[in-house]
Amino acid sequence: MNPTTSINTERQLPIYGSYEEAMVGGCSRDKRFAGIKSNLHQSQQSIPRGSIKFSANNFVTQSSDSFYKHYETLELLGEGAYGEVYVCRHRETGIQRAVKILQVESDKEARSVQREFNILRDIDHPNLLKIYQLYEEEGTDTFYIVSDLYQGGELYDEIEEWGSFAEEDAAAIMNQVLSCINYCHTNGICHRDLKPENILLADDEMHLDDIKIIDFGLARKFDDYSKATFRDQVGSSYYMAPEVLNRKYGPKCDVWSAGVVAFMLLCGEAPFDGDSIEEIMEAINIGEYSFDHPDFENVSDDALDFVQWLLIYNAYERPTAAEALKHPWLEQARKNSSKELKKRKKANQAAKYLGNLQDFHADSKLKQVTCAFIGSQLVTKQEKDIIDEMFRMMDKDCKGELSIEDLKYGFKEILRKEISDDEAEDIFHRVNYSASGRLQYSEFLVASIELDEARLRAAFKDFGKGADFLTAADLEEAISMKEGSGAVVEKIMDQIDTNHDGHIAFDEFKTAMASSPPLVSPSGRYTFSGIFTATSSSRRRSSSGRRPSIRRTSRIERELDDLKAFSELTKIDTKIDTATPKQVAVPDQPNPRSKGIDGMLQSLRSALFQQKKPMDIQTKQDCSPPPSIANGRAGSPHRATAAQ
Repeated sequence: MNPTTSINTERQLPIYGSYEEAMVGGCSRDKRFAGIKSNLHQSQQSIPRGSIKFSANNFVTQSSDSFYKHYETLELLGEGAYGEVYVCRHRETGIQRAVKILQVESDKEARSVQREFNILRDIDHPNLLKIYQLYEEEGTDTFYIVSDLYQGGELYDEIEEWGSFAEEDAAAIMNQVLSCINYCHTNGICHRDLKPENILLADDEMHLDDIKIIDFGLARKFDDYSKATFRDQVGSSYYMAPEVLNRKYGPKCDVWSAGVVAFMLLCGEAPFDGDSIEEIMEAINIGEYSFDHPDFENVSDDALDFVQWLLIYNAYERPTAAEALKHPWLEQARKNSSKELKKRKKANQAAKYLGNLQDFHADSKLKQVTCAFIGSQLVTKQEKDIIDEMFRMMDKDCKGELSIEDLKYGFKEILRKEISDDEAEDIFHRVNYSASGRLQYSEFLVASIELDEARLRAAFKDFGKGADFLTAADLEEAISMKEGSGAVVEKIMDQIDTNHDGHIAFDEFKTAMASSPPLVSPSGRYTFSGIFTATSSSRRRSSSGRRPSIRRTSRIERELDDLKAFSELTKIDTKIDTATPKQVAVPDQPNPRSKGIDGMLQSLRSALFQQKKPMDIQTKQDCSPPPSIANGRAGSPHRATAAQ
């Protein structure tokens, strides 16, 4: 079997391929933040009026800067006829990444890589290739494409070396593969070249629970899943769906390819084979295959049923990726994976990251854009390894994004902590700083990590282009993604530029980032959710008997009701303008009748006027530490060889 055999005669230009065969690519000279306005326009309806949306993808940039100004190259990973791949180190943070150095040969090749870059820039999933920058030095034909560093090799190499995989590991891989396909299809992307050669292991420790899908060189976007039709015959022959050979197909061609991958994981060979491309295509057209291989003797009926389901010849009867993820074989594997996560990860690691997420706030525009930058550029591999697995465990339906229910599930399963609907809703809206209504992977990532000084300094230098201060023009460039941002910049300068010299020094920037703005929502209203949960949530349940509506406006109204209730409880004259809540007056001394809640009142005053986090206020909640989680992984070896 030669899996690299392809009927596609055009030279393909993947941004990220195997290290051993670095391919050529290029790009056009788009300016920084190109395409952001269109991305904002697509999601504008979910953003409160007057707000500006930021996401980590806004900082996946193209630049005419010198690559070597920002990175230094280390060891050579691989080279081919058209380029080389190196390990590189980010000069400011020390983070190691991969860089592919390419030579441009034609405008057509440049357009091909530009198209792939545009697709990769917009995706946000823990199992999809993460890219950072595309550098094109002026006056040269050299291009530098910076991505995450994956050193585990190709999945195909593992199949070649070990033959078949144990079922539990094959299922773990297929859960990740179909999660990626489902995410891509949901976001209007068809990969069209899914194969083991385009599935990488993230590291060389043989972990199969962290794979990365690469090479979107043949990927195409579509608007309507049910109507999407492609007519060009592309892909690698072993993995092509029958309808692709007939030049009329849709996104379900990716599901067929996933079925071929699953077949190979369980027996080590492809279901459709031949001595030539023509013979392979003929076998696919006929659509007949068998489970006669000896390795299938010990494979469960559920696994065989799963493979058969994905390899249904008629695309209309074949499941979607979302439907395939509901197969019992994959669902059981996800349950087992959840148990293994809790066994492997230390309690303090899980507590640290979910605790950070619970306390996260990014309601000021400056903090939103800074968090978006950090989430895109400044997260270490060690942090990602743990947070990625937590994200996948919480993403029960493998959508590539989290819901409020997913958050509740994560706190319960990882920390053994029950959080209320109101608290989960509040956390969700604070972490979802892009206001998209869907908690994206990069948002979950940045909310889970520490915003330490090194990361803040790196963001500060990037915004200021290496200068020792920020100006209004720097802020304007960083957040001017929508008309009307001038007023936002002016307000930021007024708030942060404490000495009014027109410059923001790093100390001023750091102070602004350390100050918590949780009391102001993206719509400009004060927010108090989470402070009075013990009092108000029970009151609401008794009055209505139904779960509160998950809408941002009603949530703010309920939070204002909470403050009123607190005012009545303490007999304090707390002034609230319910129409335009611009000011909350808290007396300097508590009323004698409120002596029993003096501590809570002091915390409230501190939160309002000293910018401390409202979540510091403790009510009668279960604050017991999470149970100990044993380190180490149980279970049998992750591969089954043909001899087994």
